[in-house]
Amino acid sequence: MPGAILIGDAGGTLNFAKIKGVHQAIRSGALAGEHIAQTGAGSGFDARWRASQGGRELKRVRNFKPAFKRGMWLGLVNSAWETLTCGKSPWTLKNSADWSRLHKLDEFVSPQRHWVERTLPPRDRVSFVFFAGNAHDENQPVHLKVADTSICAQRCAREFGNPCERFCPASVYEMVDDGHGGRRLQINAANCVHCKACDIKDPYQIITWTTPEGGSGPTTRRCSIDREVLSMSELWRPSPTRIADANLTRFMSCVNARRGTQLREFGELYAWSLAEPEHFWSELARFADVRAQWGAGPVIEDAGRMPGARFFPGARLNFAANLLRFDDDQPALVFRNERGTRRTLSYRELATQVARVADGCALRAWGPVTASPASCRTCRRRPSRCSPRRVSAPPGHRARRTSACAACSIASGRFNLGSCSPPTAISTPASSSIRCSPYQRCWQRLRRSSTWW
Repeated sequence: MPGAILIGDAGGTLNFAKIKGVHQAIRSGALAGEHIAQTGAGSGFDARWRASQGGRELKRVRNFKPAFKRGMWLGLVNSAWETLTCGKSPWTLKNSADWSRLHKLDEFVSPQRHWVERTLPPRDRVSFVFFAGNAHDENQPVHLKVADTSICAQRCAREFGNPCERFCPASVYEMVDDGHGGRRLQINAANCVHCKACDIKDPYQIITWTTPEGGSGPTTRRCSIDREVLSMSELWRPSPTRIADANLTRFMSCVNARRGTQLREFGELYAWSLAEPEHFWSELARFADVRAQWGAGPVIEDAGRMPGARFFPGARLNFAANLLRFDDDQPALVFRNERGTRRTLSYRELATQVARVADGCALRAWGPVTASPASCRTCRRRPSRCSPRRVSAPPGHRARRTSACAACSIASGRFNLGSCSPPTAISTPASSSIRCSPYQRCWQRLRRSSTWW
């Protein structure tokens, strides 16, 4: 189609290494829209895509898939190399057409596959076409174009045994009796599920898949629904007590009390969220008790851009304050392995573990603190065994004193692990008294000796 631009998976934007393509589809679609709006034509989009962020991402993973065509082990070694070099290899492996890997009947030796006797009922491919929800008019023009059907009846049958009868999952291609002692190709175009295997796998490249008339084809939802399904009674309805105790009901009650609204059902809450999105998201953050410094500014920035809108752009979220705000025996982490071992860590135990790690490692590594042996003013916990009693400051940094344990200092934001401003002049003692575990001492030696840490 002249002037058309292929985007998304149709344009081959899938990141094979990550097996992710949604973000690439969004990038290519947005870039294609900008290109059409600026130039009014599709020409030049290829160069613009290659220079964009999405094109550079695909260039880094260009060699992942072709290497696996040469064997699994070579593909794994190449994947490791491409990951380490971020795709900066001086070579580019070439892809070969899928049909070129087919073997002719007189050249192929079937391997021993150790087939077992089937106990399941036979599977009819035509029956599964019904579950795909195909919607094709029986009298519409055939959208599968075969350049020369005589090749299918003679040369392909002799050399490859008509593979189209086997690789098509919907029995679109059939070799039937022509009434004169020979065979001819019959195309059941109404069965096509649009996998395009015939266009890709055809060894002679004489099959061309075209867009069917009216956009016909398989659907994600069944096209025809029986009246019995429509008249089916509901399977389950929550009790009034369960509805009244739901978080959604409590949220609507909170909104009604604060905003003076009259929200009673989910549909009304949904409509209100679309009409007043800033109020909705601010009330949701308050109801969820998100701990953050909200700052000044709008709740939503660039609300008309989706994707692209920014929620709470002036807020600063403290993850530690949100994760360590509970101090009970409810499970915080649940671990299971393949051998059936199960371990549960409660919120109280998690806070204790974080306090030990923070007291023993983080505070000493990022800024020595003289900790008091008294209990923490915030959580009433005594410092852990390996808390530094008297630790001198490193050259160029000022020692700080705190009356809170490390976990509460980090959670409250009073101790910033990333900022430590050096003063103009500092005198430090020659030695310091530190008591910590052998693991912590090993960790400190690694950190001092490794420049890449």
